[in-house]
Amino acid sequence: MYGNEESEDNFKYEGFEFYQQLFVRQNVVLNAQKTLDGLSDNFNAIQKCLQPVWSIKDNWNLFDEKINQRQRILFLAITLYLQNNTFDNNKFKNWIRVVWNIIIDPDIRSISVMINIMRIVNKLSVGSGDIYKFLVSPALQAIVQSETSFVKAQLEEEKLKAQLIIADPAWEAELVLAEKHQLFQGNIGFLLLNSPDINSFKHRLSISKLIFSPKGPKDVFVDKHLLIRAIVSTIDNWDDLYAFNFGDNFENWQLLLRRILKVQSFICNLCDLKDEKTVILDLETKVKAISNINGWTTEALVIDKAKHIHTQLYQDFKLQNWMQSKGAVKLKWSNNHIYIHRPRSWYDWVALDTYRNKIATNMISQFGFTATNKCDDADFYWGDKFELNLEKTDFVITAYFDDIDELRIGVKDDGKSIIKASVIIHTNDIEPDWLIRKKYSYINVTNTNQIPVLINQIKDEVFDEKKKGSILNTIN
Repeated sequence: MYGNEESEDNFKYEGFEFYQQLFVRQNVVLNAQKTLDGLSDNFNAIQKCLQPVWSIKDNWNLFDEKINQRQRILFLAITLYLQNNTFDNNKFKNWIRVVWNIIIDPDIRSISVMINIMRIVNKLSVGSGDIYKFLVSPALQAIVQSETSFVKAQLEEEKLKAQLIIADPAWEAELVLAEKHQLFQGNIGFLLLNSPDINSFKHRLSISKLIFSPKGPKDVFVDKHLLIRAIVSTIDNWDDLYAFNFGDNFENWQLLLRRILKVQSFICNLCDLKDEKTVILDLETKVKAISNINGWTTEALVIDKAKHIHTQLYQDFKLQNWMQSKGAVKLKWSNNHIYIHRPRSWYDWVALDTYRNKIATNMISQFGFTATNKCDDADFYWGDKFELNLEKTDFVITAYFDDIDELRIGVKDDGKSIIKASVIIHTNDIEPDWLIRKKYSYINVTNTNQIPVLINQIKDEVFDEKKKGSILNTIN
């Protein structure tokens, strides 16, 4: 199947001995004959049915030299159909469509997963001659019950679609039309929740097309990331929020619509609304709502922190703009703080569990500090630790937020600042790497009302030139 080290490039034909063992198995020659006869007699018809309903750009041929994992599964499905059935164009087309709906799943990215899907296709092939009938039979349920992978949900969806088509053939065209959407790619279970009638389904599909382009949310729904923010606003469980992928892109939306029932239900409910205007109004209301999330413990302070984190993620579209541009789409614990971060990076991190971002923004506004690591136009600052700087004539005042809980403000001993030798500095304001500094605990600020109190304290202790003991009074 693959060459050395599972690489296609390393595959070499080294004699017939490797294949000879296959012919010891019963019916191998007969099945090979059926397959080759079927291909010979129906090649053109088969080739026309190979493309998934959502794509006409894939020109893969049965006898192409190169073949990927999905095409291997597809090739197996073709040979199994020809071994088990007399060729019927419509029945074959139905079979291939169901197979494509399974194998297009984005999680088919490894050989082990591919082999598992091949096993499932082999089991399904018993009913490939009339796949709709097989999908509603007890035989399918036996396959579903033994599955624990993502395929389980897709098989259940295919069963539901088969039931609808058998009960009313008019459903087939509508279901195929939905499967054609480039983002959905055969997975439309979210449009079938709560057993819609055919007219309700048509309405849902029409609304879904207003929301989603082939690449993901479109127009107003991706502008300011309105749709993903509204979904985030409805999360009420901390574990769900922590596990959530906030990516507003094609790959993540495929997974959200396939894997997360709460997202499926959310989109389904949107698609039941009257029109696009009503949908937009509903989303805009949700991103302004108060967080109802629980915490990782039942402590009141923890619940407040969880709500603070949660609220920032759906109310601040500028933060979302930065997150999406950087790929910072996952939450992560580090040094007892919670960050939104880009996986496998060390710098695209923003702490969300404290108020240090708001404190820094107030300091910039009040005192004229500048920041080199601001998150574009969002009032957030990347890094597990960061600093603000304010240049004076002979020295630079630095505000340094560490990654634990402290804010130090003063003049660093970095060779960039000069303080008169005659200046007497209180021992409480001396620390290695600093000529003079004041120290504050930013972690003690637990709500926005406490920020002005800290800012006024900094104003008095650092910037008030007339107040004895302040930094500017001491060094000027």
